[in-house]
Amino acid sequence: MVDYSKYKVLIVDDEVEILKALNRGLRTEPYEKFFIDSGQKAIELFAKEEIAVVVTDMRMPGMNGLELLQFIHKMSPDTVKIVLSGYTQLPQILVTINKVDIYKFLTKPWDLDTELKVYIREAIELYHERHSKETKERSLEKKNELYQKLLTEGYEKVDYFLKLYEEMIKTINYHHLLTSEDVRKLSKDLDAYITTEGVTDSTKQYEKEHLIAMHLQHMNTRMNFLNKVFDYSKFSLRAFDLDDLAEFFNKNYQLGEIIEIHKESRRDSYYDNFKQITGVIGEIIENIKHSDSQMDRFVLKADLTNGKHIMVFKIICEETQGLTHFVNEFGKFVSIVVKCIGGVSEMTLRNGAYHISVILLVKEKTNDLFMIKPEVSE
Repeated sequence: MVDYSKYKVLIVDDEVEILKALNRGLRTEPYEKFFIDSGQKAIELFAKEEIAVVVTDMRMPGMNGLELLQFIHKMSPDTVKIVLSGYTQLPQILVTINKVDIYKFLTKPWDLDTELKVYIREAIELYHERHSKETKERSLEKKNELYQKLLTEGYEKVDYFLKLYEEMIKTINYHHLLTSEDVRKLSKDLDAYITTEGVTDSTKQYEKEHLIAMHLQHMNTRMNFLNKVFDYSKFSLRAFDLDDLAEFFNKNYQLGEIIEIHKESRRDSYYDNFKQITGVIGEIIENIKHSDSQMDRFVLKADLTNGKHIMVFKIICEETQGLTHFVNEFGKFVSIVVKCIGGVSEMTLRNGAYHISVILLVKEKTNDLFMIKPEVSE
């Protein structure tokens, strides 16, 4: 049993507000903590203290994260290293992996309870093993295994990221096409109003402003949806199941009794981009709410079709003028975006209610070290 209170953890980030937030979030953790806002100050601390774990951001002024980790690697090779990063820094991350011994790297925004706290404790345990003579050989083997698995996970994420980027470009091109059509239609409508006889100039000016605002709103709605789906900071491969999804949507959208898991659903665990999946469905829910439509049912179902795992989301909600406008104006665009991430969507009106369905392909969880389900869902 490891006594965590005997060990010291250093956290380095040039953003003071992040350090303050981490200080509050980690306050109850038993180990001693140091919060430093620069690489140079971190090096000075290493000269005085025996640090078991260092958690550092990559992009910092002066001495960046890579330079700091290289220095620590030479000064204290047994110190366990955890990296915080954004996906705009992927090339730097890959360089870092190849140059220093990194235990974990987390993408912003990370989850404090299910990721950072867990990984820091695991890192302390690893440091403890490295300093135990009885387990020195076993610790070395485990370190190599962790390193190889980290590389595998890193390359998997990079491959996924690149494919997603290609699909994003296709979707943005489609958005640009729709925007061009909006501009042509706007120009045509404005010409019609300007040449209309018997209408006052003030009325023409009002209608002109209304038309421009409406078309801008269309473009903004499409871009907001794109941003939710292709926000790389929300890229997060993790293990989850239907209960995790139900808990997420109930917590974030207060669905209450209308949320249900289909009685014939498979009860498998999956390993996929949880934040992207919830972002797609969440954006649809937001548009339903903004349309003043009342949701009657929100059904989750997992199934296996032709050897592929699928996740089905079905929303039944009342017909309103606002929702009809959303479906007519943006239904096709939503379908294109969903298709880009490997799914299909449908929005149909039946008996005075809209039936909105989204089906997404998901990967099944396997017995891999990096696919352990968090104790608390995001």
